[in-house]
Amino acid sequence: RSNGKTSYKGYTLGQSIGGKYTHYCMCAKCCGKANGITASGKKVYTGMPDPHYIACNWLPMGSVISVDGVNYTVVDRGGGGLSSAGRIDIFTPGGHQAALRGGTGRCTITFVRFGW
Repeated sequence: RSNGKTSYKGYTLGQSIGGKYTHYCMCAKCCGKANGITASGKKVYTGMPDPHYIACNWLPMGSVISVDGVNYTVVDRGGGGLSSAGRIDIFTPGGHQAALRGGTGRCTITFVRFGW
């Protein structure tokens, strides 16, 4: 759903950039806490249906990006490493081992919405 914003910090809707991803779960090892509350207030838990959430510091909360054709919503923040453009951390509801299996890699990010 559009909110009327067509650009953000030099990026435009529909534009694609190269990105790098990692995966995380809600455990204390990944998040430093294990209460499942994201920076936006959204609640996550192990075993939930995949909400397609990501953490990043370089886009506003509520932004939607397509990562290799799958839409994800920015609902969380992370360490300084997530401040670089294109750097995202994908929430994995399958738990810590599933996050480790998800690994790291390169991806194509397309901007779908900027902010809520």
